[in-house]
Amino acid sequence: MLFALILLRIDWSKLTRTLFTETQDNLTFFLFALILLVPLLFIKVIRWRLILRDLGIRISQKDGLTYYMIGLFAGSATPGQLGEFIKTIYLNKKGHPGGASFFSVLYDRIYDIIALAFILFFGLALLSGNEYSKPVLIIFALSLIVFTILFLLVGKFRKFITIDLCKWILPSGIKKRLQEFDINKDINKYQLKKSTLIGSFLLTILAYAVVFYRYYLLLLTLNLEPPFGTWFGAVTLATFVALIPVSVAGVGTRDAVLIGIFSTAGISAEKSVAFSFLILMLMVFNGLVGLFFWMKHPMIPRKIIE
Repeated sequence: MLFALILLRIDWSKLTRTLFTETQDNLTFFLFALILLVPLLFIKVIRWRLILRDLGIRISQKDGLTYYMIGLFAGSATPGQLGEFIKTIYLNKKGHPGGASFFSVLYDRIYDIIALAFILFFGLALLSGNEYSKPVLIIFALSLIVFTILFLLVGKFRKFITIDLCKWILPSGIKKRLQEFDINKDINKYQLKKSTLIGSFLLTILAYAVVFYRYYLLLLTLNLEPPFGTWFGAVTLATFVALIPVSVAGVGTRDAVLIGIFSTAGISAEKSVAFSFLILMLMVFNGLVGLFFWMKHPMIPRKIIE
C-alpha cells in the first residue's frame, strides 16, 4: 500500500529517464556492486562457521556457502528476511542437532541486527542537526548497550529473545519444524566463546563495510553525490526499517525513508526511488543466486517458508 502511494505521487517519465540514462552511462559501477556479493558471502560464511564450531557443528566452506545462499533466497522472499531460518532445517536434515542448528542461524542474525543498530546510531548522529535530537540519540545508545549486556549475560532475557519472541515472528512453516528440535532444552549450552564473540563481531563490521560500499556504488551509478552524513544515515535507517516484517524486501518502507531524508539534500523523489530500485535489484540478484543453489539442493518443500 505504501509503495503504491509513492508510485502515484512521482513522475514516471523522470524515474525511467533517471534509471535508464544514468545507469547506462555508469553501468560499470552497478556491475562492480553485483560482483562484491562474492567477498560479502565469503565473510558471512566464515562468521557462520565460527558460530557453528562453538555449537559443535562442523561443515565445509562449500556446504556453508550452499546453505547460506539458500537462506539468502528464502530471506529475500519473506518479510523481515525471516526465511533465512530455513538453514536450520537444512543442517538438521544433514544430521546436526536441531537446537544447535537453530541457534547458529539466530546468533548469525542477531549479530547483523546488533551491528546494524550500532551503525544506525552513528548514522542518526550524522543526520542530527539540532539539540533536540541529542537526548533521543543518548537514549537510543543506552538502550542498545543495555540490550546487548542483557542478551549476553542474563539467561532468562536471552531465552525470551531467542525462543519466546521467535514463536511470534517466525513463519508458521518453520515454527512447526522447530517444534521437533530441542531448543527449549538446556539453553545455556548454546554459548559462544569470547574469541568467537569478538571475531564474529569484527567480521560483521567488515561485512557491513562491503554492504555500504555496494550502496555507494549505486549512488555513483545514478550520478548522486549527497553529503556523506545524509546518504549514510538514510541508507542505515532504510536498511534497519526494512528488517521490520511488514513488507517483502523492504519495498515501500525503504523508499519512504530515502525520499524523506534525501529530500533534505535536494534530491528528488524520483531519484530516491531509483536508488531504492537499484538496492532492490541487488537483493533480487542475491536471491537469484540463492535460487540456483536451492534448485540444486531442493531438500525443503516450497511450502515450508509460507
